[in-house]
Amino acid sequence: MFKRIIPIISIASLLLPISATAAGRGVNASPHNLSISGPNPNFAFDEVRVCVFCHTPHNAVATNDAPLWNRALPPENQYQMYQSPNFSAKVKYATSMPTGASRICLSCHDGTLALNRYGGKVLGSTGAPQSLWGTTNLGTDLKDDHPISFLYDEELALSAHLVSPSTLTGPVKLEMKALVQCTSCHNPHDNEFGNFLVMNNGDATKPGYNPAVPSPLCITCHNPPGWSTSIHNTANGCMNCHSSHTASIAQYLLKTTVDQSCYTGGCHSSGLAHADNGEVQVASGPVQYLLNSIRNTLFLASKRERDPRSERERGTDMKSVFDQKVYRHPIGQNQGAHDRKERLPMNKPHVECVDCHNAHLAGGQDVPSGVKRSLKGVTGISADAQSRTAAVSEYEICYKCHSGGSAGNFISIRAANRMIQEPDQMKRFRSSNPSLHPVTVTRRGSGESLLAELRTSMITIDCSDCHNSDDSKKAGKSGPNGPHASRFEHILMARYEMPPSGSKNQKNCIDYRSSYDLCFRCHTDTYVMVSGTAFANTGSNEHARHVIDRCIPCAACHDPHGVPSQRGATAANNAHLINFDRSYAASPSLPQPRYNSLGIGRGNCTVACHNSSGGTHSYTR
Repeated sequence: MFKRIIPIISIASLLLPISATAAGRGVNASPHNLSISGPNPNFAFDEVRVCVFCHTPHNAVATNDAPLWNRALPPENQYQMYQSPNFSAKVKYATSMPTGASRICLSCHDGTLALNRYGGKVLGSTGAPQSLWGTTNLGTDLKDDHPISFLYDEELALSAHLVSPSTLTGPVKLEMKALVQCTSCHNPHDNEFGNFLVMNNGDATKPGYNPAVPSPLCITCHNPPGWSTSIHNTANGCMNCHSSHTASIAQYLLKTTVDQSCYTGGCHSSGLAHADNGEVQVASGPVQYLLNSIRNTLFLASKRERDPRSERERGTDMKSVFDQKVYRHPIGQNQGAHDRKERLPMNKPHVECVDCHNAHLAGGQDVPSGVKRSLKGVTGISADAQSRTAAVSEYEICYKCHSGGSAGNFISIRAANRMIQEPDQMKRFRSSNPSLHPVTVTRRGSGESLLAELRTSMITIDCSDCHNSDDSKKAGKSGPNGPHASRFEHILMARYEMPPSGSKNQKNCIDYRSSYDLCFRCHTDTYVMVSGTAFANTGSNEHARHVIDRCIPCAACHDPHGVPSQRGATAANNAHLINFDRSYAASPSLPQPRYNSLGIGRGNCTVACHNSSGGTHSYTR
């Protein structure tokens, strides 16, 4: 009698979930159906029972972490858990091994136990042992997976930009109302939203998709300040850059290296749009491209009324800028060197996009007046406090590398051999210096040498007014602004000749305007080379005599950043940015060239390039 009833019950039990599956719910049509009726029949050749791979009504494994468990539990001490300086510093309680529901999940998903190793298996019923493959097989190294088995409390929420755990009353739940586990994001019995997620996380092909809310599952817990108005809060949201499992860059759960994260999927390269499946990739065909376009169009349309960012330029192609220019910040050269908590100024040479840009805040609102929207939320070094700060001026970001005792490590190309050498740019731009370009302070003079249209407006300048792409908008073209890369040395946006002494075998340089195009973007050549300068001698313009008649470059005498008083610079010897290049001004017989200011329009220079009077030449306007 029982032999007849059992098949009937088995058939009925199979039919009921199938009807539920028609609505997109239940286990039967999901990858968790490992029986012969499931989507992957290779797992079981003749096992018709669906639940038996995990559960059993009799002789269950003794555990409180799952009901009637039917699989051996993996050893707890075989795992390497997620860790990062930021995570470790803020999490009060994190186990060194998976606990609770996470350990249950790993009895399949760590790949150490075959899927057909379950209690009560009929001999020979499920073929050869089978294991998971691809990203479903997490292995025992969980350092590249979202952290699990840690305490999520109010203290952590405040320090790590998370929502209060008291607000997690929806699909996302904490185990025992305290611990983050696999089941906080995944429901093993319901694949309605794909990947067994507890809610739609941005998949346009699944129920519950809302194009106006990117990555809703992620932001159920994560609440980074400024993210709601960030220009990176686009259709795929967090999943544009991050992967919750088997991430290529473990510490930040990035899909790929930092620079490639910015390029992937056409965000900051010339590639195509984001894919509909929540993964960032280049469209593989016309159908995929159409789906991508529809998705992004829906997203932008949904935000247009409430978000002015929808009307702004997005996805500037930065890859071409870095690939096509000779002189550039070498992003990607030292992969993995960036650390959000690293000591500033930096001492280990490296640079990544995230050293200068905050991906979560870029393009947002309430930006300090001293930085561009793309630089919002970036850390820097205050010139006053000389400590880590949220940058309110562009130069504070530059100081992260180009100040401090290791600043010289960040210079990779030829620099002038100055009388006063100082790679620390904070010292070179200090307000107490006898002369400097007005980056950290307002200009000291009236601006007579400036172009007429700049005399009232150019009170201070930014580093990027000189260090910029030669194709940038600041350079008068259409490319992106910023000191990313240029065809000119020192990442300058325009030509500024710095030839070594003796390399120019010319007696006349009438093309000085193009040779020093950078200088004449701000300064009028009429003032400097003809009639305005105080550097004259009885009516003869000394700038013209040096630069035009003798082809001596501006850099032979002038140090364009500033001359630091901390290194001995004085108002008498280093006014007007005078800091001689030894290769021009010094010689074995005159190792210490010198400039003396004797007042406005009066002074003298003692340099090796002057052949008479012991190298001293005086001038009086």
